[in-house]
Amino acid sequence: MIYHQALLIAPAYHHNLETFSASIFELHPAWRPRLLSILLASRLTHWQSQINALDVQQQYVYSIGIWTAFWLAATNLLYVAALNRRSLFFLFGTYAGIAFGYMPGISVRIYPWDMPPLFFFTLFVILVHFDLYPWLMLVVPLATGFKETAIILSVAFLFWDSVSLQKRLTYLGITLLGSIAVKVGMALIVDNPSLFYTMIHRGPSGENLFLLNLKTLFQPEGTYPIWINAATLVGFLIIPSISSKNTLFKLVAFLFIGATFVYGIITEYRIWFEMIPLSLYGLYYFSTLDAYFDENRSVLT
Repeated sequence: MIYHQALLIAPAYHHNLETFSASIFELHPAWRPRLLSILLASRLTHWQSQINALDVQQQYVYSIGIWTAFWLAATNLLYVAALNRRSLFFLFGTYAGIAFGYMPGISVRIYPWDMPPLFFFTLFVILVHFDLYPWLMLVVPLATGFKETAIILSVAFLFWDSVSLQKRLTYLGITLLGSIAVKVGMALIVDNPSLFYTMIHRGPSGENLFLLNLKTLFQPEGTYPIWINAATLVGFLIIPSISSKNTLFKLVAFLFIGATFVYGIITEYRIWFEMIPLSLYGLYYFSTLDAYFDENRSVLT
């Protein structure tokens, strides 16, 4: 279903095909450091052109569909491998969030760096769930090469309760430095005018994005942000935190929301996909509280 949905919106906006096919040096400076997403997507497009006798636009459209479906399948496999029977909730929840973000009539944009962060944020949630914090030292810098939003995941080390504060800060510092090095390295490779601060805070007409996003919240159609990721983000934010892991995920969410208000357009729903796994985790474990208390009532009383 996601594959066919991607095929529908791929031709709807000129940047869609350009980001999957153009030379990286022709792209906007804010996009260039997402080098791994762009290079892998362009290699897929090249491979697609070698095996199918299609016109150029069809090649790009099919490549976009395959790329999107691949990353969703990879994310689903993570859930199945890590959570077994509990994965069903996450599979359907992830599909709902992406289907909304790529719904024709709501979205016309689909870029190479939309889906890889979903995979890495899902991997992040699973690693935190199983207290496999040391792996984040590899995962976060690698994910930064796909999209720089992964840098905020470094804060997870502050919630690593089983080790000393000194060790937490050491791991945090190493991971941050590694992520920054990746970001700067990618900027050097693509000859970016700015090595680290590549984000933009003004829209095409020069308007301040933060003020524009605030205005969106108070316009008649301003209720639309409520439905981000099929309303799972708002649902996650309004439930209480029931564990340190949920507190961590809410901190990551607030950092992401703050950055998105400054550097993004909040009604461009595809840029919120990173929040899907965090939101689903919080909603799932909050919804299972009653079952937990029922099973342990004798102990609790």
